[in-house]
Amino acid sequence: HQTFVQSDLEIVSPGKKQKSRRIVEARILSEATFSPDGKRVTYLASNAGLAGQTQLMSIDTRGGKETCHTRRLDRVVGVALQVHGPARIRSRFVTTEDGNGCYFPVTDGGTAHLYRLGLTGREKTTALTTGQRVCHLLAGNTKHLLFTSQDPNHPPELFALDIESGEERALTHHNDKWLARMRLPEVEHVTVNTDKGITVEGWVLVPKQVRRPCKTILVIHGGPHSGYGNSFNFDFQELVGEGYAVAYANPRGSTGYGDKFSTAIVGCWGDPELKDFNTFLDRLVSLGISDPDRLGVTGISGGGHLTGWLVGHTKRFKAAVAEQGVYNMLSMWGTSDAGKALIELEMGGAIHKIPEVYWARSPLAHAHKCKTPTLLIQGENDIRCPMEQAEQMYAALLDAGCTTGLVRLQGCSHGTQISGRPALRRYRMNVQKDWFARYLK
Repeated sequence: HQTFVQSDLEIVSPGKKQKSRRIVEARILSEATFSPDGKRVTYLASNAGLAGQTQLMSIDTRGGKETCHTRRLDRVVGVALQVHGPARIRSRFVTTEDGNGCYFPVTDGGTAHLYRLGLTGREKTTALTTGQRVCHLLAGNTKHLLFTSQDPNHPPELFALDIESGEERALTHHNDKWLARMRLPEVEHVTVNTDKGITVEGWVLVPKQVRRPCKTILVIHGGPHSGYGNSFNFDFQELVGEGYAVAYANPRGSTGYGDKFSTAIVGCWGDPELKDFNTFLDRLVSLGISDPDRLGVTGISGGGHLTGWLVGHTKRFKAAVAEQGVYNMLSMWGTSDAGKALIELEMGGAIHKIPEVYWARSPLAHAHKCKTPTLLIQGENDIRCPMEQAEQMYAALLDAGCTTGLVRLQGCSHGTQISGRPALRRYRMNVQKDWFARYLK
């Protein structure tokens, strides 16, 4: 039984009366599955609210106290990175036939790997895969695990892992011929220290055919509690093909770095990320990768919010494209399918108690300071970040005398860039490229 972010876990006895028994209440949980003997339920849940790291939990079917099996990890159980391609299918965990062990993926920074854990004692987690890549677990048995593997220059392919020997075998080679024809970019891994004790991880794809320093587009992930990493992204590759370096990083609020890192933006959306991104871009400039006079920014959903936030707080960008974003927290609270549940958690309180926080965290409140040519793209059928969000931001940018545009995608909901019809995906990409070509020269 589920609302937008909180679920109840119930045991239903089949039969005419369909009696149910609730064993877990009001938790952010998913992927519930019975143990082979039917005596326990294993599931994924967060101990720190929506912003927290997902953990592997279990509970007796008769109820009682939950057991957290991965507390010491302080990382996300599951794949919390935003990826393109078939591996966008939800990764899952696999329990052993005797119910005493479990295999599951773990997001650690920009990587996601397969792990093994015993469920009966204090066994530590053991990594089964390694490397700068992202692995999604699809299925398994006593001998093998089926998973996908990808990295920034290789789309996902199917692999089989021999559990006993640790040997991997590629089962598909769908992209080999295509990759052989591609001029793939250099992938550089960059970390920066922002505030005391805060390290931000990022990457930049640098086109080989372009002389450095490059015109650079910063791409911001959505969520906001998600991340980018060592995965393949078609949009990134297309922008690289146009001659841009594509930079992306995981600022505070991102998952995969522990609860303290992911919850650092609750009640203060925008400020920590602004500092993290500015420090990251300064580092790319100092390395000679990025031209400080030719920087652009784009993002979708939570990334659209941060794109709107950045152009209202800095003039370093020559062009911006904000997609499917959140620009007014006050109206978002009442018009989004996630509004009340999501925004109250993220703003740190109820709207009637802290309306000033909702407004202060809204890019709309700062749009009058924007001087960056900013294009807004929004789906007319988006119920997560409704069309009215972009309409308000567009009106505010016009009122500020800012160069702006608004593209309305008819029939499109949230996530058009990944799940929309191919023709619409191509259209939005062309619109984005045209905007950057015009203003980021």
